[in-house]
Amino acid sequence: MEKLKRTKEHRWILQKNISSRDHVVPFLDAISDKTKSINNNDIKQELFNTGAYKGRSKKGSASTMGVRKSQLAFYMFGYSQKNLKTKEEYFIPTISTSNIVRGTIEESKNVLINLFSMQYPHPYSKTDLDFEIYFGRLIISLLTEEKLNNRIYFDEFIYILNFITSINENDYYELIDVLLDYRKLSYQNKKQKFIDVPNYESIFANCLHEVKNYFSRLFSEFNVLEICGDPLHNEGHIFKFQHGNTKTFRNDGVKIKNKKGNFPGYIKLADDLIEPSKELLKKFPCWEIPISLKDPNIFSKDDWKEELYEIDFLNYYSTIFKDSERVNEIVSMVNHMTQEAKYGTKDGKSFEQSLKPVFELFRENLNVEIISGSGNTDLLCAFENSFDDGTYKINVEAKSRKSYVDLNPSRLERHISLNASKYCIVVSPRFSKGNRLDIEGKSIVALTAEVLAKYCEKECLNDKDNMASFETINQISLEHLGEDITYLVDKKINDKYGLKL
Repeated sequence: MEKLKRTKEHRWILQKNISSRDHVVPFLDAISDKTKSINNNDIKQELFNTGAYKGRSKKGSASTMGVRKSQLAFYMFGYSQKNLKTKEEYFIPTISTSNIVRGTIEESKNVLINLFSMQYPHPYSKTDLDFEIYFGRLIISLLTEEKLNNRIYFDEFIYILNFITSINENDYYELIDVLLDYRKLSYQNKKQKFIDVPNYESIFANCLHEVKNYFSRLFSEFNVLEICGDPLHNEGHIFKFQHGNTKTFRNDGVKIKNKKGNFPGYIKLADDLIEPSKELLKKFPCWEIPISLKDPNIFSKDDWKEELYEIDFLNYYSTIFKDSERVNEIVSMVNHMTQEAKYGTKDGKSFEQSLKPVFELFRENLNVEIISGSGNTDLLCAFENSFDDGTYKINVEAKSRKSYVDLNPSRLERHISLNASKYCIVVSPRFSKGNRLDIEGKSIVALTAEVLAKYCEKECLNDKDNMASFETINQISLEHLGEDITYLVDKKINDKYGLKL
């Protein structure tokens, strides 16, 4: 295992400001009001009215609301996204957040996914970029270890966990031994270890304040974690660290019912979440390398956020809620399609095949056929017209990252004519400026695989029949032939399912 570097800057930074369920749910309810354009002052007033926000003055601070949104994003309740064309900003809730607001599915299991998905690097954290670790997975994994009595004490969290930059499988099992050896030490020996760290008071006061008073408390209020006290740990002594130049001391003490005083504290998973956690860890171990902007297939920060909050999140969700067979099927389809768009075979065939079930998610679909081959379209789709009994066809051209160079619009138009289709949708991970110029004035539109996946996922998982409407995409396509319609479809998604800021 790595030698740990312990400094105030080089550590896990666990965001402060949110420490209670009451800081989260009323905020989400406030920004979910789609009857008006929400801004920070609107949110602040709504939270004042409900008692969920008390500013330092009667007037309060609208900038605090911006901080609150950032904290929600850090704790994986959603993410901010700006439409590149319209510059409108939205807060896009994760599926767990939508469930919490609707009150539809077990809250604690939803928020377990939030914790499980937390990583460094993180789009909403200033933690040093040297840290590359699924720290949420690591915490959950350690809390399922019987060797550790299914618990992590606050003193070992702040002395050891807070400074782990990365982990592999061997490191993980070494870490368990390190924690067990640390537990054997006397209180005085541990205290000396803390003192031996330069500037130890400031470092450990900050770490303890964040993990005990914010991180652990928040997840305990959603019944994911439990905060407990142990009179036998460290011979019953608690650690205290002075916070800066103030008279405030941060300590690891916790009250125990029917006992006087504070006792060394620890966190554990709620009993009913241990098995779901183990299921997650079977598929997604804590030693995997987190996805980041370093990944060659992540083209922008927005790509990165969609990977974290949409694609990965849905994989975890479908693992936890196994009984939702249709949801799992939808998640599998859209995620498989986006993966094939980026990593599929060089000839593009695997991407074509992955698009067929996605286009079958549209309720207007009558038939989706893979034609492919020289001289014809990749997919031919027949749809029912929503406004009358008529039908129409469209072509779909699949261009994976490995297979597209030139869209060859003349060839695509021949395919449209051959099949008497209305137009052709080209689906690809990304489009260059040259690609957009190629389709100008043609009966062709371009749409990225990620936005198509996001559209299908939001539509299917928010509708009772678990199907998506093609009419929105059809109308946008007809009104914007010869264009990249990605930003227009994305705007429709965000207007319908996001929270406009």
